[in-house]
Amino acid sequence: MRRVTFARVRLGSAQNTDERTLNEFLREVKIRKIIPALVQNAIPNFWSVYIEYDEDEERLTSNEDAFQGEEVEMYEALRQWRNRTAAEKGLLPYQIFHNAHLKQMVKNNVTTIEEIAVIRGVGTSRASAYGPFVLELLARSTKEG
Repeated sequence: MRRVTFARVRLGSAQNTDERTLNEFLREVKIRKIIPALVQNAIPNFWSVYIEYDEDEERLTSNEDAFQGEEVEMYEALRQWRNRTAAEKGLLPYQIFHNAHLKQMVKNNVTTIEEIAVIRGVGTSRASAYGPFVLELLARSTKEG
């Protein structure tokens, strides 16, 4: 399914963080079109990046990433939570967690903030900010299942 999103890469001290986040997202999808534009009438200036993409179906359905049993529901619950949270905060979903992060959380059956923090690309800041919600949701999903 073709999707569209916009990314912002701030210039200055946040540029490396924004570029790293954007590159992580781009590695997860099949890119159809990218149009960057430098926005100079804002303070501070930033790059706005229009991205058309398809989710990488091969990556989503590979055997090593395939979910078993209740893992599908857990993953979907995490995605729905992430999308709601992003909308509430005015963020793009991948700015909270990438799909690959959510998959690792489910596959690794994380139970601590530290286990979330060591997932490649998450780090302590994101894990501290959003990890408690993830752990609560996963614990609830496990009890319901």
